[in-house]
Amino acid sequence: TIGNVEWATLKLGYNAVIPEGVKAYAVSGVGAEYASLDEVKDVIPANEAVLLNGAAGPYDFKYAEGATALESNMLEGTVFDANIAANAYVLSAQGEPAVVGFYKAKLNLEEGTKFKNNAFKAYLPVVSEARFFVFDFGGTETAIEGVEGENGNVKTEIYDLAGRRVQNAQKGVFIVNGKVVIK
Repeated sequence: TIGNVEWATLKLGYNAVIPEGVKAYAVSGVGAEYASLDEVKDVIPANEAVLLNGAAGPYDFKYAEGATALESNMLEGTVFDANIAANAYVLSAQGEPAVVGFYKAKLNLEEGTKFKNNAFKAYLPVVSEARFFVFDFGGTETAIEGVEGENGNVKTEIYDLAGRRVQNAQKGVFIVNGKVVIK
């Protein structure tokens, strides 16, 4: 199930077809405040943890024949509930308006571990001082700067993720002249 923030994590023990309306991503690297995402096409390989994006609701991940392991994926996950004793970041939406990203996992003092990872969920095992990582969709800019063309004045179109045109980009993810940017 993908929740209201339209993002979720997943780890399955079998090769799974990505359902229509869902995109799957691997995390290929992290920077100071971002996680680089690479889209996984068609089939999620068995035992690979991924980040999912789609409309809120339940989805069926049907078995698929053969799949090649992902070349670069920093995400890890569990197919059973498990206490994870590593430093890690988990998917969360915080603030108002909500900012979706990987946030530092909170210490579970009762178990003496870092956090409990639920069955079929993924986490990002990274040691960092960052409070959270936002998503970078590979090849995008990480800030919105003045956009100029050859003659110095190009009409800049900025949209929020709901598709509404905005005058100025505040903090968050926006579409600027057709490209995804994070400010």
